[in-house]
Amino acid sequence: MENKSYSLTEQLIESKKIDENFVRMIDGLSLEEIIGVKLEAAARYVKGKLHGLKIYHTMPVIVREALLRYTVKKFKLKSHAANFLGITLKRYNTLVRRRGISDAKL
Repeated sequence: MENKSYSLTEQLIESKKIDENFVRMIDGLSLEEIIGVKLEAAARYVKGKLHGLKIYHTMPVIVREALLRYTVKKFKLKSHAANFLGITLKRYNTLVRRRGISDAKL
């Protein structure tokens, strides 16, 4: 069962971090393009000195944490969240607990 009231997009719009125009533009981009733009923005911020971050090895961890955070908010039942991710409920509970992710933190 999904938590129909949860929408990260709506939260970001309400907090004025994004607007509807941004949502329409990002909808036309692939995930790879969005990550590339974010990396370019980060590189610009630090004047191109992104060396030593081991981003290639940490990216899977970043993506998995984003998935866990999304499912904690989006699904009312943990079993549905685990099913969405294609993992067992036991594994889901372990990952969420290990990462210290809860509704209150998101």
